[in-house]
Amino acid sequence: MTLIEITYGVGRCKLHLNTQKLGSDYVINVFGHGAHVGAVGIGCYDKKSNKTSSSVITLLGHKEDEIAKKGAERISKYTRQTTVLTVGIHLDNITKGEIATINENSEEIINLFLEKIGVS
Repeated sequence: MTLIEITYGVGRCKLHLNTQKLGSDYVINVFGHGAHVGAVGIGCYDKKSNKTSSSVITLLGHKEDEIAKKGAERISKYTRQTTVLTVGIHLDNITKGEIATINENSEEIINLFLEKIGVS
């Protein structure tokens, strides 16, 4: 199991990513302050069709589903492996600007992960 840790962003919108390899697959967590599971995305790569697909499970009251689904599918597309991505980001009284920043930071932290493993 290989552990990679990345932090990106500042203040309330700072995100953390940690990952482990499980065989050839990836188990990845993206979280902010107060780490928890809000949504789980699963990305699958089909070698025969050269296509990726994804599914998501979202816990009641959480809104991380889009980040989890898109992120898992994107990681699977570039790694050509199955990816499980858990996302847990909670900010009390979050603003629209912070939501936009969290979305941007989640994309960037995944970019940094893909660069680190050499597949971006």
